[in-house]
Amino acid sequence: MGELRRLAMVNSDGKSRPPLEDPAGCQTTLVELRTRVLARTPYDRLLTELLTLDAAERAVEDGCDALFIDTFGDYAIDAIRAITDV
Repeated sequence: MGELRRLAMVNSDGKSRPPLEDPAGCQTTLVELRTRVLARTPYDRLLTELLTLDAAERAVEDGCDALFIDTFGDYAIDAIRAITDV
């Protein structure tokens, strides 16, 4: 049997668990934002971007194989791509 792949899901909306069952060989872990902000203003969007980037950095440091940003806006995706190839 192959190695277990670890997916980190940035938990933007406070889920208690991932919404779907993991496929065989994969384990999804929710990565919490330090706080949640509704991105209505440019300031709120910037804060959301930084919080998402922080969560992604923690997931990468923890050894995830892949990241999933669980928001419609894909906050911080360019910044995340700039710091990791995960």
